[in-house]
Amino acid sequence: MSTNWMMEAGFRKSVFDDLTDVGQPIPATEKINIVCPHCSYHTAWRRADDWINCGWCLEFVGNGADRRKAEADRNSQILEIKKAIATTETQGVNLKNKIAVTVKRCSDRDKRLYQSWEFLPNEDHARMLAGIQDLIRPKVDEEYYAAIDF
Repeated sequence: MSTNWMMEAGFRKSVFDDLTDVGQPIPATEKINIVCPHCSYHTAWRRADDWINCGWCLEFVGNGADRRKAEADRNSQILEIKKAIATTETQGVNLKNKIAVTVKRCSDRDKRLYQSWEFLPNEDHARMLAGIQDLIRPKVDEEYYAAIDF
């Protein structure tokens, strides 16, 4: 059975069906695919910008602002990685093989197939960005400091 087992078993309808029956359907833009921690129903209802209720038990599920902030943080991290990759390409470094190996290792570790590095978890993005920035950072050794005239 799916996560909406109560509806499949015929116990009762969700709030979406109840309001549709009364002639006040909830617009599709207000439906969010998120699992309720209370009843495990997987479709929630955006009551306001910062308030999300379960479509089954009507309990508070999440804060829309938290979700938007997490999405914005992830998008900015992906953008930073893209900029770092572009910078390494201008320096003549080809990262395609390293990125492919990273995606394969993460897929093997998590036992799921990632189509691209952009779909990797946030922790892997942070590790990737740190590795790419290490490649971009100029290599400075003791001979460099010895050659500097003060």
